[in-house]
Amino acid sequence: MVQDLRLVKESAILYQQDLRIYFCTDPASSRTFYMFETFQKDPLNAVHYTPYDIPDGIHFVKRELKYNFKFTAHKPFKPYGWINGKEYYYLEFYCGKDNHFRGQPNSSDTIEIQNALGTKTYYVIVDVAGRIKMSGGKN
Repeated sequence: MVQDLRLVKESAILYQQDLRIYFCTDPASSRTFYMFETFQKDPLNAVHYTPYDIPDGIHFVKRELKYNFKFTAHKPFKPYGWINGKEYYYLEFYCGKDNHFRGQPNSSDTIEIQNALGTKTYYVIVDVAGRIKMSGGKN
């Protein structure tokens, strides 16, 4: 996940497009995946892919969390809404236009991931400057 977040941030800077990552947070049975852009759906008109779109594996990618890990009930970043019975939140990295610096996220927060038993929690942290890091598991 850390590598995917960095890829989206770097792609936003490289391709001069604001890019998004969507996290499924509800229902509990669906907190096992996320989707991200590496290129906008229609960059000339700043149109993003959304959870309505089918991932193509290149410009819009879906990742399943491995080893039965899942996101906790914590709802990170910005609310996007409900689509097909699933609630999504998103993180956007800015390309550097308007009043944003290159690679700046639309918000800072922590993504919490738990193992299947709920005995270990890992934290992926995105700070206000867009730095991305992971913190070890807590029992």
